[in-house]
Amino acid sequence: MLSSWGERIGSRLRRLRRLRPASVPFLAEITSLPAGMPLGLQAALSRAEGAALRGDYDHAIPAFLRVLSRMPGNLWARKRLRDAVTARRRGRGRLGRLVGHTCGQPHRVRMVVLGWLGRHAQAMNAGEAYLVRAPARVGVLRRVAFHAEKLGLRHTAMFTLDGARQIDRHDADVLIELAELAHEMDRPIRAARLMKHASELRPSDRSLARRAVDLAAARAIIDGRLHDHDGSWRESLADPATTEALERDRRAEGTHHDRQIVVRARIDAVEADPGNLEAVRRLAEAYRESEDWDSAAKWYRRAADLDPTDFNLRVKVEEMRRAKYRQLIRNGERILEQDPGNTDYAAWLAGLKAEFADFEIDHFRRRVAACPADLDLRYELGSRLFDAGVLDEAVREFQQIDLTGRRGRAARLMLGRCFLAQGHPDLAAHQYERALDEKTVLDDAEALDLLYRLGEAREALGDHAAAAHAYGRVYSVDVAYRDIADRLNTARARVPATA
Repeated sequence: MLSSWGERIGSRLRRLRRLRPASVPFLAEITSLPAGMPLGLQAALSRAEGAALRGDYDHAIPAFLRVLSRMPGNLWARKRLRDAVTARRRGRGRLGRLVGHTCGQPHRVRMVVLGWLGRHAQAMNAGEAYLVRAPARVGVLRRVAFHAEKLGLRHTAMFTLDGARQIDRHDADVLIELAELAHEMDRPIRAARLMKHASELRPSDRSLARRAVDLAAARAIIDGRLHDHDGSWRESLADPATTEALERDRRAEGTHHDRQIVVRARIDAVEADPGNLEAVRRLAEAYRESEDWDSAAKWYRRAADLDPTDFNLRVKVEEMRRAKYRQLIRNGERILEQDPGNTDYAAWLAGLKAEFADFEIDHFRRRVAACPADLDLRYELGSRLFDAGVLDEAVREFQQIDLTGRRGRAARLMLGRCFLAQGHPDLAAHQYERALDEKTVLDDAEALDLLYRLGEAREALGDHAAAAHAYGRVYSVDVAYRDIADRLNTARARVPATA
């Protein structure tokens, strides 16, 4: 029996030795979507994110793992995978976590063996497959970070070590590794704080205390000299690379690099005071400005947990989900433009758009229920219901808006569109005419839209002379407006026959 086990282990080791690094061709680190990604992987990642967005983690997680098996440096996909794993783990009890740890052991063994063989990319993937089943294992997170550093994926390593620190904030080894990595990445303030915390956890380690002093000195130079506009602070820095990094940090706001600097600074503020609501809120806003909607939603949710009475924070979470849907749809449309023959992906994208429409209706229903006097919310809900073809409910929402107020003409326009879609062109024409009567300027975009739709309603009623008159008013302002020339000619051609 022992010889049988020995043969099986030997067979496995021979198979592992035959693995080639070329089987993972894309090792560049990618921190945003979709820069630097092949089209097929962009499509796969979009599907995975769509599944995660609707809570289908059993499909999302394997899809994220497939993307990472091809692109270990895809930090965007790795973050989304960890978020999905965390969300799925909330619904599992202690027994489920124990089973996950047991089932993940083969992946852990594979990670160790691949690490011995120097197959760092494959070792990372094996470690991630284990973490899907047992995400709270600090030792495995540290090994994944180690392999990421070996591949030069420093942002991935820092993200992974940050995850380990969240699990155990008093693990000195994690703090030391994070501090050294932060120092290498030109983040001296964070490096000094982390090393100081590690030295406090190990007060008898003199070498650690000396390292903490060294990093604190570097931080003092940055704090004291960074804002000297006479340039003398440059002389205090012997390392030209550090000098250049500091100059980049001082560039004008608005670029991706500068937004990431803001994010890092606000992460540091939250780490210094995790219970500070304002710090958490500001971090969420920084992620929102960086268009990292998943991270923004996560931190707005954290802020909402700190202040359960603030309804606006809950709204922000859903707003970030809406932005995520829009981002996925934009990326999907761009992928289809480059690969128009991908009918399978086109069908998936159509399903995602329908899913987004349902989500928006539910979102605005909840907000209207919470703030029934907010007419802007009612208008948004009615517009979504109209787009979804739920016409009776859309009419009820538009009819509750003050038609003499700020939203009055827009609500009349939408009421007219609802009535026309329901087969009541006379009611539609009445709403359009009332809206036009309230306008003082009849050559702007809103007036042209109302006149065009009034012409449609009059045509539906068979009143081609009135339709031609409405179309003529549009044509006299803008001859290129939609298909106005054809509609005007058609309506005028029918006038004699109906006279």
